[in-house]
Formats: sequence, structure tokens, C-alpha cells
Amino acid sequence: MKTKIFKFVVGAIAIMAFVAGVGYYSYLQAKDKYFRELKETIDEIYLEGQSEIGAFRYENDSIQVKKVSDFSLDENLSWLMTNSEIFWGGLRFTHREVISEMLTNGKYEWYDFNDCSTNYPFMIVVKQTDRGYDIIGECILGIGLTHLFPNNQITEKVTKHNWGLLSNKEESVTHSYKIQTDIVYSYIKSILEEKYNGITIRNEETKDRSGYDKNVKLEMLNRLVMKGACPIDSSLHFRINKYFELKLDDRFNTMGSSPVIWHTGSYGNDIQTIFTKTITTHYSIQENSEVLFSEYKKKIIIGLLVLEILYTLLFIIIGKVKNKK
Repeated sequence: MKTKIFKFVVGAIAIMAFVAGVGYYSYLQAKDKYFRELKETIDEIYLEGQSEIGAFRYENDSIQVKKVSDFSLDENLSWLMTNSEIFWGGLRFTHREVISEMLTNGKYEWYDFNDCSTNYPFMIVVKQTDRGYDIIGECILGIGLTHLFPNNQITEKVTKHNWGLLSNKEESVTHSYKIQTDIVYSYIKSILEEKYNGITIRNEETKDRSGYDKNVKLEMLNRLVMKGACPIDSSLHFRINKYFELKLDDRFNTMGSSPVIWHTGSYGNDIQTIFTKTITTHYSIQENSEVLFSEYKKKIIIGLLVLEILYTLLFIIIGKVKNKK
């Protein structure tokens, strides 16, 4: 009797070890498959088989500027007329300190932090790295003009309003000023030729169903960064299956760095200056909260129960047959 029990226990343990081994091996194979599925999608479709690629779209031939002397740092109304924040990759970047310094250093007479600025990157560059991908966003914060800027390149428009009883039937007059300048395109050309020299940067535009121009490649690359709000698929991160996602690489924190870094810069001359911000984000492909492991764990347990039940029944049947003999 003891021998039979011993044989039964040994057999049950052997089945357990076999199922666990096969299940874990299958899990590793599936893990590699889904990881590669996401990586190959990014590498072959989004990066087009290259190690680096980018896209940009910027359109603003005429910029409306305001007088620095009319801006008040203490009035909320003045701040409402500026884009003082950038929202990208689920994060918020403020540049109020840049605006404040520019408006108070006495160097500039005219400014614009609204018309020419971008509250999200006008250019996105994606680079393959040993750890994953660097996704870089280039932003324009605003422009400053000194007293050297030619007055004949500033166009004034006078608009008269009469709001009836709301203004006691008195006519109000507003002045707006526009400039024609190539400083923005000069800046874009400089980073294309110097900073991103040798990298394919796409700027092809197509029209959507509503007739609006768009850069499809720019929109594609923007999908790789973390979203600001949870979409229909209930994930803030880029993914093509529920097992792996492209997420900010928090391992940079352990190295004394950060997965998100930014730099504020400027471009121009004694006449006009563009204020810029470069945001660099470090991403890596990461398993999604052990979803795949949990699924395979359930499969292993179910498979083990089925085999152990069948083994037990078979062991009993064989024992009865032998006893009859």
C-alpha cells in the first residue's frame, strides 16, 4: 500500500513539474512574441526601418505682436493673451519665467507669446536607443522684437467698436499690429540643417475629410507619447496588444536622471529673437502589469488540475484492474 502511495505522489509531482515547466516556457515564448510585435510595429511602420525619423508642421506667415509696455505682470488679463504652457505627453510645461524675464529685461519693445507659439510640439523626432526610444518635441514659445526692428515691417490695424448701451453708446478703438518675418522659418531651417542633420524629417501635408491640412507622419509620431486623458482602449500608453506598452522609462530616476528633461533656448539676433523649448522623453517597451503572466498562470493551474484528475482516475482504474488479476 505504501509503495502505491509513493508511486502516486511521485507521478503527481512529475506531472506538476512538467506542466509548470511547459507553461512557463510557453509564457516566455508568448512574452517574446508580443514584445517583438510591438517593437517591430514601431521600428518598421513608425520609424520606417530607420534608427531616427521626424516630422514637422508649422504655418504662420503673419504674426500679431503687442507692445511690451502694455503688458502687466500683475494683471490676469495680460496673461490670458499669452500661451504660457505646453501640454504634451500627458505632462504640462510652463514657461512663465521666460515670458517674465523677456518682458522685464528692457531689451524688447514688441512681443508675441500667442500667435506664433505652439502649445504642443510643431516638430517631433523619434530616435532608437539601447534602452528603447527617445521622443523629442520642439516647441516655439514666442518672439521678441527690439527697437531695431524696422517700423515699416509693422502693420497697424485700427478697429472701431460701438457696443450701444453696453458702452454708453461711445465708440471704442482698438489697435492691432502684425509683422511679416522669416525668423521662425529661419529657426526651423537651422535645426533641420544643424541639430537634425542627416535625419529624415517629413513635412508632407494632406487634407482630411473636413478639408483641413494635416501632417500624417507628425500625427503618427505623436501617438507614441503618453496621452493626456484615457482613450477608448483604456490605456494612456501606445500599444497594439494588451500585454506590452511604450512607457516612460522610470529607470532613469535610479541613474540620477529623469525620463523627461527639457531645455529652454533662443534663436535670433539683435533685431528679433525666437524663444524655444526642447522636450526630450525617454521611453521603453514594458510589460503591462503582468497581464500576460496572470493569464498563463491561470492556464497552468487549469491544465494542472485537469491532468492531475485524469492521472488520479487512471491510477485508480489501473489499480483495480491489477487487483482483479
